Amino acid sequence: MILSISLTILLAKLCYSTLHSRGSFHPLENYNSDLFQGDILLRNGTFGKEGHRTDFDFTMENSKNTLASNGCFSELGKVGGVQSLSLESDICMKKGVILHEMMHSLGFLHEQTRYDRDDHVRVLWDNIVPGMEPNFSKMRPSEIDLLDLGYDYESIMHYGAYMFAQDRSLPTLKPTNEHVPLRQLGYGQAQGVFSELDIQKINKFYECDL
Repeated sequence: MILSISLTILLAKLCYSTLHSRGSFHPLENYNSDLFQGDILLRNGTFGKEGHRTDFDFTMENSKNTLASNGCFSELGKVGGVQSLSLESDICMKKGVILHEMMHSLGFLHEQTRYDRDDHVRVLWDNIVPGMEPNFSKMRPSEIDLLDLGYDYESIMHYGAYMFAQDRSLPTLKPTNEHVPLRQLGYGQAQGVFSELDIQKINKFYECDL
């Protein structure tokens, strides 16, 4: 079963919304719940517990233009009008995955694409599934704003150590600091929580002063 939803995301360089209560997520009450195998994740706190830390309001609506696609993906940043986000029910209906895709819709890239990533992680190219190498490319300084914040192994936007691994006993990403355990990479997505730096990045980018 393929789950496709569209999100209208209220984005503004404002901390407080005049339309909704502070830091809350407002699901559409009459959406077709039969569509969602993981419906409870969307109704009961997937965004709420994290949203109050960012002061963002998310409003979910049904879309007349559903996505006929597999996988978990989102458009990057606000595109205007309906914001499309695809969650394949068999693999994507996890809190960490949903929050990860929501971060893409807010305009955030994968942490390991930072231009300074080689100072923090080493990519084991030989163990990456063929064709997946572009997912490990770096951005140029002109393409990404680091917001004067440090590298975040635990970011909800960081790949886990074994992402796209051919041999699952070997990592595709390894910290350059030997004291950082592999399990720390992508900890936020694995646990379904924003890291402290994730919160700082969102609030700094959108000029929220909490």
